[in-house]
Amino acid sequence: MSADIETLAKIKEEIEEIVNSKEAEKDENLKKAAAAKERREKALNEAAEAHSVADVKAYHKAKDEARMNEDAAAMYEGIARVIEEKACITKEQYEDYIARVTNSLNATVEEDSLILADLAKGLKELKDNLSEEIAAGNKLLEFIQKKAYKDPCGIIAKNGEFVQQPFRIKRYKNTKILESLNFVLSEPYLEEVIKEN
Repeated sequence: MSADIETLAKIKEEIEEIVNSKEAEKDENLKKAAAAKERREKALNEAAEAHSVADVKAYHKAKDEARMNEDAAAMYEGIARVIEEKACITKEQYEDYIARVTNSLNATVEEDSLILADLAKGLKELKDNLSEEIAAGNKLLEFIQKKAYKDPCGIIAKNGEFVQQPFRIKRYKNTKILESLNFVLSEPYLEEVIKEN
């Protein structure tokens, strides 16, 4: 079972590495876009300054710098968007990962089913033994009540006839564990597991 947990952890680590690599690539492009926007703002400020002093060359150079950085920011944001929208793995890789996770879980379920079968058999044996002991104890209680104590477990009705009252027969009352075992073992899957193994 622990080997399968290790398998799942390894798969998770592989996938997280792929996703984190793509996230890092996206973040790097967003940083480049932010830097280009800052350079654009700086260039626009320089263009405004050049305009105020009527320096055509400096104005033209600053406007070109601003346009170039605006285009660069748009390009880097576009690249980041493509990275965000594009799958990190191919369809074949996806199917491989799904198969690996499913196979790992199948192995765990198969192993745990054998353990569950052993536990269920033990619980069934416990329930059967307890049922027999309680049934034998109840017969003894009834024998003591009816034969030794001579309690007829009934009453004489108004018409003079004897009316049996089975609820008055002494029974062992602490049956919660037996009821719990019956409830647990009535689960259809457990019944199936017990039959199969």
